[in-house]
Amino acid sequence: MLRGIYANAQAMTALMAKQDVQSNNLANVNTTGFKKDRIIFEEFSEVLRGQQMSTPIARTSIDPSPGPSVRTENPLDLAIDGKGFFSVQTAEGPRYTRNGSFQWNEKGLLVDGGGRIVLGKGGNIQRKPEGGAITVAPSGIISMGGEPIGQLSVVEFSKDVRLRKIGDGLLEKTSGEPKPGTGRVAQGFLESSSVNSVQEMADMINTLRLFEANQRSLRYQDEALGRAISELGR
Repeated sequence: MLRGIYANAQAMTALMAKQDVQSNNLANVNTTGFKKDRIIFEEFSEVLRGQQMSTPIARTSIDPSPGPSVRTENPLDLAIDGKGFFSVQTAEGPRYTRNGSFQWNEKGLLVDGGGRIVLGKGGNIQRKPEGGAITVAPSGIISMGGEPIGQLSVVEFSKDVRLRKIGDGLLEKTSGEPKPGTGRVAQGFLESSSVNSVQEMADMINTLRLFEANQRSLRYQDEALGRAISELGR
């Protein structure tokens, strides 16, 4: 009976972690370039009261599936078709994003929505003082008035590199180094969130039902244990 109570309690803890991840996914259904999280359960064994118990441990990972691209017609709205991330400079070093909503700052440098400098191959990307029409080639080369002014640094990572979300649509690598991205840059588009709200809501409802089933089972077993202890007391 104790084994069953323990199993139900551990399952409820894991399901609560799963629901937290699903809630965060739904909260970012309209966030440009957002990559949904998924939860992975890993088992490890421990000994409880002389009995071997398996405990599920929840770990989150980033789903690499791309979100749909939405046409905006803004020449500085960019999306990556395929693998890769844009690189931006932060106080802690380069960070990576799929949110290609860019603009020029007061110094004429290409920056993201948070004012972070967008990194280019060979240096920062700066607009020409005289202006001109902006075109972005699939290779990431940005031209102004028909003259190249820089090339976006689009990178990707091998499967063994772990990426971690740090907020504001940015990712940092916890190991390994980036390599040149194979994705192509699409001008006048933005990648929307990869979260499917209908599917995520359905999964969340299923998680809630599983939690409630384990909750009922835990309550029944607790009541049965209480009766057994009461009988022993007599």
